[in-house]
Amino acid sequence: MIFIQDAPVYYSSSFWEDELFHNFHKCYAPLHQVKNQSPFYNFKSAGQLILSRYPFTKVEMYSLPSVTKPTLGKNHLLKRVALYAQITSFSPKQKKKNKQNQTIGLYNLHLENISAPQGRKRQLEFLLQIIEKNKDDMVIIGGDFNTLFGSYFESGLKLLEEQGFHNLFSTREFHFPPRLDYFFIKRSKAEGKQVVGKGSDYQPILAKVKR
Repeated sequence: MIFIQDAPVYYSSSFWEDELFHNFHKCYAPLHQVKNQSPFYNFKSAGQLILSRYPFTKVEMYSLPSVTKPTLGKNHLLKRVALYAQITSFSPKQKKKNKQNQTIGLYNLHLENISAPQGRKRQLEFLLQIIEKNKDDMVIIGGDFNTLFGSYFESGLKLLEEQGFHNLFSTREFHFPPRLDYFFIKRSKAEGKQVVGKGSDYQPILAKVKR
């Protein structure tokens, strides 16, 4: 499964049409929509994308609370969202015991980047309400949390930990510049890894999750 933020959609193509993603199930939610394109904003929309080798049993887009005022002008519509997809999983032991499949809730986030930490905490508080309603057996939250003030001051990260989520990249680690990307896992064992590549100031992160 792959979580991508800022995946672009153009008038003639979209990011996930690449041959690399041919065999993946896909769901997408626009975050930034552009009315009139420019050389810099040359896309129709950009947003969150979940790619999965496993079929989705549910897909939903949730609008997160607005915590800042628009800054890019009338040609731009920005709305922070949580993209939710559910997949199901079962082990041979479950099948023998006629147990129901386990549900895994996937949440792809891209939190507000120009607010104080309290604004991002409000968005995560809303997300926790959604997670409680969906009642999945396992929950995976990943994405760009825009924690620009550093993990020590970002109370939203601590909130998730207090609610039983395992942070795969500890808030006790010091990073400069601050870490922005995280995975949080609930009701499963997991470990995280920072991947180093080329071509961007953002680098991918990896979560290995056990059922």
